Amino acid sequence: MRFVNLTIAAALSVQCALSFPIAGFAQDAKKPISNDDLNDTNNPLNPAVTLNLHNFYIPDLGGPLERDANAFFLRGLFPFLIGDTPNLVRFSIPFITEPTLLDHGHATGWGDLVVFDIAVFEQEGWAWGVGPVLGAPTASEDRFGNGKWTAGLAGGIVVPTDWGLAGGLATYQKSFAGDDDRKDVETLEFQPIIFYNLDQGFYLQSTASMFFNLENDTWSVPVGLGLGKMWHLNEDIKMNAFIEPQYTVASSGSGPDWRIFAGVNFSYSLEKFIKNHGK
Repeated sequence: MRFVNLTIAAALSVQCALSFPIAGFAQDAKKPISNDDLNDTNNPLNPAVTLNLHNFYIPDLGGPLERDANAFFLRGLFPFLIGDTPNLVRFSIPFITEPTLLDHGHATGWGDLVVFDIAVFEQEGWAWGVGPVLGAPTASEDRFGNGKWTAGLAGGIVVPTDWGLAGGLATYQKSFAGDDDRKDVETLEFQPIIFYNLDQGFYLQSTASMFFNLENDTWSVPVGLGLGKMWHLNEDIKMNAFIEPQYTVASSGSGPDWRIFAGVNFSYSLEKFIKNHGK
């Protein structure tokens, strides 16, 4: 299959990233990594300028299309302050490769853009956030998107501990406009997050997202276990890389059993951004 080599290459790239710091930043990469460093870089409610390069590889889609597929997500997060309250604006857009039915090949294209704005409220020992989410029908072909504008709510809760992080993120979206010939959309996604910190910047993670299509009553519940590592690229920027195989333990409707989630994250704290560039 055309994506087997891609997956092997991606896995090797992540493995190399987990083992070797970028040469130009070797000195900073040797800096000690604290439990707080790991928690900050893995905390989805941490107010940091963030770039995420995430990839989902599916070895077998299941159903009539027993072939592989891939979804690469470009994600970014931009924090800003309203008074003393951090707000996190995050965008996510996928570049999708999926099998075609007639010629037994693959088609590629951009999917739909999703943006949310979460206001974060810190409590003693934990934090929570909530805000609106908007989906735009930006897909380059009908097959890669739902053809609808969607709106809803996004929220999350995170509890940092002396061993890592626990919490969850959720989004609800319902269509309100778009192509009248396309099906309505109503979805709920919930992502439990667990990070267990190890020595020398390594960590274990479990972040598989449960997905519920409320319009046609289908759903899937995967679980995952992965390994990641963090480095200081310099005084301000952190990088981490990870790989997490995920398996669907329960579902209603057709869908893949396995997927491999891998990625690289870069983060730059809002506090240091304000200090270096001003409000």
